[in-house]
Amino acid sequence: MPAEKIEIRNVNVPDRTERVDRTKYEAMRAALMAVLPDEAPGLKVVDAKAALLPLLPDELFPQGDKAGWWLKAVQLDLEARGVIRRAPSSPVQLRPGRNRSPVVGAGRRRRSGERVRLAHRPLGSVMADRARNSADIARSERPRGCHPRPARDDEDAEDRCRRP
Repeated sequence: MPAEKIEIRNVNVPDRTERVDRTKYEAMRAALMAVLPDEAPGLKVVDAKAALLPLLPDELFPQGDKAGWWLKAVQLDLEARGVIRRAPSSPVQLRPGRNRSPVVGAGRRRRSGERVRLAHRPLGSVMADRARNSADIARSERPRGCHPRPARDDEDAEDRCRRP
């Protein structure tokens, strides 16, 4: 008989779901929720894995085999559902979130066309925004007609950047 499946989400890719083994998911979820502290800043993922390995059933995760993958899958799903959240620091530290619903799959479903607000943004997009904003600021502070190249030996930077 095929294993029963459950649909999980990913906080980083909100529109995508995956179907995974329900028994392994629920075992990992129970172990993760048991080791997470209620107070800030939370527990590092590496420490969470070390703490939850003894709580996992050996028949599902023999010698902790594949526990890292399942931990990450459950972490991303629970983050997407609001059951756990990341502390705003690096490295990633996890703690229980606002929506601590005991029912797997509970939580508000998105309506068609509704946008998802992510709790965090990828670092690349943040850095790109910062670079774009600093370039815009630098551009707006320069006089019109002034180019960002350095002045030549025969011209003064002031002369080059004067308004016509």
